[in-house]
Amino acid sequence: MVAQIDDDAIADPNWIEELVSVYESTDAIAVGGKMTPAWVAGKPGFLPEEFYWLIGVTHRGFAEPGEEVRNTFGSNISFRREVITELGGFDPNVGRKGDAEIQAHESELCTRLRQEFGRGVVYNPDAKVAHKVFDYRTNPVWLIKRAFWQGYSKRALETLLPDAGRDEESAFLSFLLLDSIPWRVRRFVSKPSITVVSQLVWLVMLTGLVGLGYLYGIYKWR
Repeated sequence: MVAQIDDDAIADPNWIEELVSVYESTDAIAVGGKMTPAWVAGKPGFLPEEFYWLIGVTHRGFAEPGEEVRNTFGSNISFRREVITELGGFDPNVGRKGDAEIQAHESELCTRLRQEFGRGVVYNPDAKVAHKVFDYRTNPVWLIKRAFWQGYSKRALETLLPDAGRDEESAFLSFLLLDSIPWRVRRFVSKPSITVVSQLVWLVMLTGLVGLGYLYGIYKWR
């Protein structure tokens, strides 16, 4: 097994054990875990949990335990050694390079995983890694830019790899529109608060920004 973690992440003491347990009990070829926040500058009350993925943390509504997903975060993912060897690792052309803002390392690699093996990544939320969320990642301007470029990256990835998991993105959008927004509206009606309002506003705004980035990607990658 080959497991990956970032230099700004802190593995739970049982992290490797939890990853290995899935390989031992199933025929999984890739296993990923849950990213939890380690707030360095305090938790931003305005940021809805549905968009924690912007700061490298597993978001609300991500997946059920044992579910096979396209990918988890690159700081909490593992592969059988022979699988990652056959895939050739990450594509060096994907990532931030100069003006290129294709932020999709894990998505690109795991799309090829599906294409080659017809399998995804098994999600085990008990395999936990904490991600340090520094102050710049909770800055509203940074989050706005991040959302836009994530939308751009999704379109760029679809262009590079047509089977890049559009179903996952559509399912998440449906979750936002049919579950998250109505749920927060009901919360506001039953118990109004500034936090609920700000999170609802940011949820709608970030959804729109990702969409704008996607549309820009259509223009740039046409």
